[in-house]
Amino acid sequence: VDNENKVINVVLARHTGAGTTAWNQTTQDSLGAKITVTPVDGATVVGGNTVDADDNDSFTVVSESEGNRSTYQIIATYLDAIESFSVNGVEGVITDSDKNNVPDTITVTLPKNAINDKWG
Repeated sequence: VDNENKVINVVLARHTGAGTTAWNQTTQDSLGAKITVTPVDGATVVGGNTVDADDNDSFTVVSESEGNRSTYQIIATYLDAIESFSVNGVEGVITDSDKNNVPDTITVTLPKNAINDKWG
């Protein structure tokens, strides 16, 4: 929280789209992230304590006396939700198979003995 500049920095998981929805910036911007704001000294949050937390969202805090109003802007940084993946101790390789700068495929190459049962 940067009280002087009225900025809240949050880190959110990158939204890569779901099902047939392809990723685009609009999909990311409408992630629907929320945070809970806990005001102090009798202040209140306009609209309630649970506020939208996508990039460039904002919310307003009003002092107990109602003489001061501060509007805070959300600055979101988006990171990939999965940094690594393994199966039976074999690390997967995370790649961007459709070349849109969003990692979307995890490939794990298992040895034959890891996938065969006792009958082969």
